[in-house]
Amino acid sequence: MPATDLPAAPAQPAKRGRPRSAEADEAILTAALTLVTEVGIGGLSMDDIASRAGVSKATIYRRWESKEALILDALNSGLGRYEPVDTGSVLGDLRTYIGTIAEKLRNGAKTRDLIPHLIAAATSNPALEPALDDYSRIRTQPLRELFERAVRRGELPADTDVTIAIEMFLGAMSHRRLFSDSVYDGADAERLVTYVLRALSAGE
Repeated sequence: MPATDLPAAPAQPAKRGRPRSAEADEAILTAALTLVTEVGIGGLSMDDIASRAGVSKATIYRRWESKEALILDALNSGLGRYEPVDTGSVLGDLRTYIGTIAEKLRNGAKTRDLIPHLIAAATSNPALEPALDDYSRIRTQPLRELFERAVRRGELPADTDVTIAIEMFLGAMSHRRLFSDSVYDGADAERLVTYVLRALSAGE
């Protein structure tokens, strides 16, 4: 039989890696969040996370190349993404922002314990510094967009230092969260927004 008449070889299915499981991702992130608040970053091990999450250590390493990368994702999942809301005014934007963040914190985000652990670990572990920097950048970006939009609207002076504005606002929120385990809400939140905007507009 001519070579051209040979029966075609059966098609081989394309090889695919094992699909990621959303349930496994959630279990791993939840385990990391829980364990790091129990034992700190220094005492956190991939073995313990795998055991708590009910997965293999290989499953974790297929998703995260390092403990630091996992911690960063766990931090972000703990508080959740904040999508900036344009209410039409900087006052409304800040009220919406602080209300949303306060609600997330009240509903179990563990950043009160995680952030001190991260900062302490970063002082002796340079590998953790990029993760901490990324976390800070991700968390401050919504506020940066908010304040920059207020400048474009003319609600804040054109020379407003947006980085300082962010630090004023988040500094107050973080101080209350870290030292009193409470959040700005209600009348206190309104006063915080008012005082920050008054300070930023004082030079006009």
